[in-house]
Amino acid sequence: MGYLHSSGDYSKRQLKVVILLLPAIFSAEHRSYLIKRLRKLGLTDAYRNDTDTQTIFRCLLSLPLLPVADIAPGFQELKALLPAQSATSASRLQLFRYVERQWINRQVLQAVCA
Repeated sequence: MGYLHSSGDYSKRQLKVVILLLPAIFSAEHRSYLIKRLRKLGLTDAYRNDTDTQTIFRCLLSLPLLPVADIAPGFQELKALLPAQSATSASRLQLFRYVERQWINRQVLQAVCA
């Protein structure tokens, strides 16, 4: 038996509120982990001073706001835009690997998309 019962555990209005809030909840958790990883990889100065790093990071932060089916393709498009050579390219690549491992390839996202 599923979590939501047809007997009316939740009203349609309550479910709509939950559905509307889910992207914000996931986005907040996603943002928190990405900021921690940015700091751990030593990209804080690059984020403050390099517009490319700022743009990439902000795009990664916005991924949870996309429709679920568009998250993985959007991530791949963003990954393709990474500059091949820069002072922070190795750290940026590590950040992308982290996002791919922790957020994109998770079975939860794959189950929701199916």
